[in-house]
Amino acid sequence: MQPSTNIFNMLSILKIEKFKGDNIQNQKTWLTNFNQYCSFYDLSKKKSAESFPFHLDGHAKIWYDTISDGKKQNSDELIAAFKNRFKDKQHLLDITILQTHQGRNESVLDFLSRLLKLATNRNISDDILLAVAMNGLKADLKTIVMTKEPKNIQEFRHAANLAEKAIDSNVNSVNFMNQTVLDEIHSFKGTYPIY
Repeated sequence: MQPSTNIFNMLSILKIEKFKGDNIQNQKTWLTNFNQYCSFYDLSKKKSAESFPFHLDGHAKIWYDTISDGKKQNSDELIAAFKNRFKDKQHLLDITILQTHQGRNESVLDFLSRLLKLATNRNISDDILLAVAMNGLKADLKTIVMTKEPKNIQEFRHAANLAEKAIDSNVNSVNFMNQTVLDEIHSFKGTYPIY
């Protein structure tokens, strides 16, 4: 009885990201993860097909709800229909990649990871990827990184990471100085009478 409980607990812990069909996720990468998931749990083709909709969300779930029951029940037909519907359009440069910008509270490394994930399997040249990364940086970082003239993503990552640390260090230094001044002001309260 213990093994089945453990398997149930594992099933509730090990999950894959739901496929949304929003052109941000790569269907090949997601399908590889889904197949690994099914293999790990030793799911038959029938069980894989039955579990498929539980790993979909958004546009992908709507698409699934519109396909025939025959395709839903046949794993091979289901996967073929999925690949056809969400196939990569490698010959088209997805505009979402070009419009990728660093979030307000997003670190350089998180931004670059997100950008590289978007670019995976999209046939984007290193030069374009570097330009998109540079353009997407926060303005204060971009100014510093541009002076370093990085030639590739590795140089960009290094320069942007150093720039971010330098800016954070300056902000922390200013905050410390401000706190010191505030502490001194508070220490004067009550020491001198107010006229």
